[in-house]
Amino acid sequence: MKRNKFLNLLITFGLLSIGGCAASSNTTRQNEDNPLVNTSWVVESYGAANERKTIVANTGKGDPATGFRASVEFSETNFEGRIAGCNISRNGYAVKKSLIKIRSLSTTAMACSDEIMQQERELQTALETVGSFRLDGDQLELSYDTDKIIILRTVEPTVAPDPRGDYK
Repeated sequence: MKRNKFLNLLITFGLLSIGGCAASSNTTRQNEDNPLVNTSWVVESYGAANERKTIVANTGKGDPATGFRASVEFSETNFEGRIAGCNISRNGYAVKKSLIKIRSLSTTAMACSDEIMQQERELQTALETVGSFRLDGDQLELSYDTDKIIILRTVEPTVAPDPRGDYK
């Protein structure tokens, strides 16, 4: 009797171990299937096709010549960016095939021009309701509200100065 209980316990433990490995493997596979991991994008426009709004440049903050760029980055588990070129918004996101869910964004509280702040509120609301995405070359489209999209372009790498004074 004791031997049967021990054998049943051993079999149960073995099945649980195999199930745990399968779940772990599945999580890794989902991350490999996410084409947004470690990508950076510049926000270009948003809204419905017949009323698309172009991102207004924020020249009042950041670099005196160009201001902050309206840009976003996707890591393996987090979404972060200056969605309108002012405040930083971030939180987790999830991707499954062409579906995407960006969790409710937490945002810093810098004041920018009224126009930039309005744009930021609209983009934050849009991002929090995004349901799907489509990649087309260097363009990413995030779809929300049935017929509206946010259009983003890949960020061109910048040339970093070499510590010795030369450029790479």
